[in-house]
Amino acid sequence: MSRLNKLIILLLMVLSQQAISQNYYNSPYTRFEIGDLINTGFAYNKAMGGSSIALRPQNQINYLNPASYTSQDTNSFLFQTGLTGRYAKVSSEYDDGKSLNFNIDYVAIGFPVTKWWSASIGVTPFSRIQYNLSEDVFDPSIGESMTYEYKGFGGLNEFYLGTAFEIKNMLSVGANAGYIFGTLDRKQSSYLTEYTAYSALISHSTNYIAGDFYFKLGAQFYPVIKEKHKFVLGVTYDVESNIDVKEKASTMRYNTTASISTGQTPYTDSLNYRLDTLQPFVLPAKIGLGFSYTYNDILTVTGEYIKQDWTGTEIVSSAFRTNIYESYRFGIEYTPASVAERNRVGYLKRMNYRIGGDFTNNYIAHSSGNISSKGLSVGVGFPVKNYRKMFTGTTFNIGYNYGQRGKTEDRLIKENYHIITFGLTLHDFWFLKPKYD
Repeated sequence: MSRLNKLIILLLMVLSQQAISQNYYNSPYTRFEIGDLINTGFAYNKAMGGSSIALRPQNQINYLNPASYTSQDTNSFLFQTGLTGRYAKVSSEYDDGKSLNFNIDYVAIGFPVTKWWSASIGVTPFSRIQYNLSEDVFDPSIGESMTYEYKGFGGLNEFYLGTAFEIKNMLSVGANAGYIFGTLDRKQSSYLTEYTAYSALISHSTNYIAGDFYFKLGAQFYPVIKEKHKFVLGVTYDVESNIDVKEKASTMRYNTTASISTGQTPYTDSLNYRLDTLQPFVLPAKIGLGFSYTYNDILTVTGEYIKQDWTGTEIVSSAFRTNIYESYRFGIEYTPASVAERNRVGYLKRMNYRIGGDFTNNYIAHSSGNISSKGLSVGVGFPVKNYRKMFTGTTFNIGYNYGQRGKTEDRLIKENYHIITFGLTLHDFWFLKPKYD
């Protein structure tokens, strides 16, 4: 590996260590449970609707199915990182808002151990929460209007170590051992909308700190049926895990009379309640099934189905409930020239063109049913020459996703969101000795 590549990898790892934990975006639906589940993979996967289960890319890390690690070239080394930006417009029956965020998303490496054994290590987001909401409600019992504010910030990350083994060039099995860690910070405040001499602000803050292990299994079956035609059947299974969550909570009452008369910060009054407990959180088992078809390394078509039963799982009490999570995903990748022809064609025929989509019933449900989302994605992979001025697999990926979640009926909220992802894959070879004539 060149010194330049080593320097870039070291720099990106330092940056990502600080930035992955900051990858948030504002969404009212992240208020519930552990927030949005981040399970659409890296830039390559995101451009194909989040598809992953039956994909075996040679120069991309597909951590969502660890069985795919064995598809990597022997003696090759992969380093991947990505940045994601999200713009969202949130609408309700009464109001709307906008948000924009942009942060480093993930960092991972992949490498073969032997011809039939490969591995990967990485840090990725697992779930995210960020919201800032307020509402005014008239309380007939006191004859005044009350203001309620809800704020949340944080998320869970996953550090994973994965490995895969290939059996007779037609079956690959793999596993990821992940460590889930992070914090979810929530705060709810209530006060009289119009300050009076007897005003008080009551604030309840809850901090959830998670840290425990999580396991994913995967398999891919790819028998040789006919030349130029490749079929892959894939399956993944996330083992049910008990995640220890430490809960720290406090309730404070602030007398706001001082702020009315003097403009000073409200001071703490009589109520001051704190809680520090350890509670288990059950992360439900998840199963996914997928298939893919590839023609002559030019065209790949894939589809998959994922199911996870969250019914009865609860970490945060709310008017919403947990239900069965289901996701349908598809993706298409087209490269004009086959692998054998790419050394003799122009740059545009070397590029990878991707499109995909998904429909998901999220694990949060309302009285009218699950909160659903749907999206379409497109992306392009740009081959990059290495320091030897050769195309070896280093790629710059760009993806765009447009989606919609929720609705404005039944006092719900509708989100229209735009996501753009930039992903860099550095590809090089290990243990190769150059020969000279």
